[in-house]
Parts: sequence; structure tokens; C-alpha cells
Amino acid sequence: MDTIILPLDGTPEAESAFTAVQALTNNQPAKIRLLYVGDDSDGSHQTYLEKIAKLFTGLGYEPTAQVLPGDPAQVIVQTAQVLEADLLVLKRDDREGLAGWILGSITDKVARELPCPLLLINPLPGDSRWVDLKIGHIMVPLDGSAAAETAIDAALPFAQRVGARLSVMYSVPWLQPTYAAPPEFLAVGSISAQTDATLEADMHAYLDGLAERYKDRLQLGRIAMRGPEADAVNVAAENHEVDLILMTTHGSGGMVHRGLGSVVDAVTKSSGVPVMLVRPLS
Repeated sequence: MDTIILPLDGTPEAESAFTAVQALTNNQPAKIRLLYVGDDSDGSHQTYLEKIAKLFTGLGYEPTAQVLPGDPAQVIVQTAQVLEADLLVLKRDDREGLAGWILGSITDKVARELPCPLLLINPLPGDSRWVDLKIGHIMVPLDGSAAAETAIDAALPFAQRVGARLSVMYSVPWLQPTYAAPPEFLAVGSISAQTDATLEADMHAYLDGLAERYKDRLQLGRIAMRGPEADAVNVAAENHEVDLILMTTHGSGGMVHRGLGSVVDAVTKSSGVPVMLVRPLS
């Protein structure tokens, strides 16, 4: 990982990206571009970025600091393209700071157009994990598509760099009947014990198949869940002590629709765990 772009807004939560960068690079040398997008007529934002740059310099990184005017999403994507960045780190937070930058359409624009992986962090006030973030367990949620499975290959270099274990996670919903207008009945699937057992068996067989496919490269952990995808991802991350969630941004089968998509959007909004979004490998 050679070049990382780190937009900052001056809030302590955004500065949590500092520890995220340390964890992902395993304190190995990297070029860090600190970025503020907006007006800086009094020079205060440049001064602020240079203060943060000194912290990176002290740890052996090569930081540069730059304030740029313009539309945040456009500037961020263009900077990533020009620098051929390897990673972009953004804070996602509904409460303050970058909320006007990266929530809603801005996030969608960046996710759709960004040529490199996007790491979204959602640090919560008082969350001690961000004081000294360590990445010991990476989880890759899957939707059964080949496109989503390429996230495993994208996750491998990160796992190897930081010495983390890597798990794949897959969920299937609980099947329930849906009633239209009585007495008509609209079935979304059988709720028989036999059908449910088949779903369960197919889910485990799918995960076992992936583990077999990658066994010569690493031992994949397997996490099988039941329930809605976004809820299942967050519950799995909490129950299995996951430190980083890595997902593709254009998987089929409901993982992503337009922009970030319903599942990824829900995960990044509610998870205190960093979420990395990558494009499917061709």
C-alpha cells in the first residue's frame, strides 16, 4: 500500500482515521495525502492539516497536506485518480463534521466513481477500540455471486500484511409467509422444517466450498447466519470480534443496488467496525 488519501474535517472522530491507517499499513512506510475540501481564506485548515502531518512524519510515513476548493465528491475522486491512490479513508457519521460531505448522495458519488478501495469508518464517542485500533480479524460478507466473492482476493493482501485471520460470512433469511388480500395467499417460500433444513445445508455447503477453494492459500473461517443481510452482517461482526468488514460495491443478488445500495448503506451507517468497499476484481 503506497498512497493513502485521508480527508479530514477537524473533528476527533475523523482523526480516528489516523489509527485506521496505522492498523492497515501495519506501520509500514506509505505516502499519506491529507486533504481538506473547502474554503481556507484564513489558512486555518492548512495549519490544521500540517499539524496532523507531523504526527504521521513521526511514525515514518511520508505525508503531504493540501486544501482544495470545489465539490467534495469530485475533488476526492479526482485526487484519487491523479495520485493513483491505493486507498481512501473517510469518516461516516450522522451527527456532525463530514455529515454534509459524505452522507447520502456524496457517499454514493464517491463509491460509484472511486478507482480505489474506500474505507468508511464510523467511530463512536468513547469507543476505546479507536485509541489503538488493531486488525486481527477481517470478515467478507457474501451474497452468493461470483462478483462478491472477488472480495476474498481483495482481502488477502490486507490480511497477510497485518497478520489477520480472514473469514467469509453468508446469510439466508428465515422464510415467512406473506399475505396479500385475504383469503388470497402469496407464498414467498415454504416454511416447512425440510425446506429450512435444506437452506441451512446449502448455506454451509457454499461456505465449505469456498474454504476448499482457498485452502492452499489460507485457512478461511466460515460464519453462517440467518436473517436479513445487513442485520446478519452487523451481528456477525459483533459476535465474532471482527475488526474490519470488507465488501464489494457491485455484487449481485441484493448486496448492492444503486450507489452504496441498501445492504452496504445499512452496514456502514450502523457498524462501529470499519467497512472497506472494493470493486469486484475482473
